[in-house]
Amino acid sequence: MRLAFAAVFFAAFTVSCAAPARPAGAQHAPEEERAILATIDRFFEAMHRRDVAAYSDCVLADGMTFTQALKDGRWEFLRRSQGTLATGLGSGKGVPNETYWSPTVLIRGPIAVVWTPYRFTLDGRETHRGVDIFDMVKLDGEWKIANTIWTREPGEDLAPASADDVRPVSLR
Repeated sequence: MRLAFAAVFFAAFTVSCAAPARPAGAQHAPEEERAILATIDRFFEAMHRRDVAAYSDCVLADGMTFTQALKDGRWEFLRRSQGTLATGLGSGKGVPNETYWSPTVLIRGPIAVVWTPYRFTLDGRETHRGVDIFDMVKLDGEWKIANTIWTREPGEDLAPASADDVRPVSLR
């Protein structure tokens, strides 16, 4: 009896450790997850090129961006529309490069949320790291970024386990 109990306990423990828990209501949808991450990859590639049209194609212009920036030990809250951020991208200076890794994607039908650590450089010099959150919506068969929120901090604890984990591949 003890052996049977131990075998059942070990099997349950192994399964619970092997598969990440999905919140209630979130769907397992690998194809949709790939499409969502491809949209985020295109978003960062467009940012890198300062390509306003390609960037704008990834977002809803009336969506919002929210930033919590750590300055002098205090969090400062900033907000802008996605459209305003896209316009500023075209007139900005330098080469921005944002990469991310280990994204967590939660999907339910035509909505999704992505949580991921990131690193931001300008002209090859790191300015900050943080966590990005993307609210995604599927419209006319395409995933778009509705809203974004991110921290902007030193983020010494935020680093990819391997360079191979970093996305988009084109910006490694």
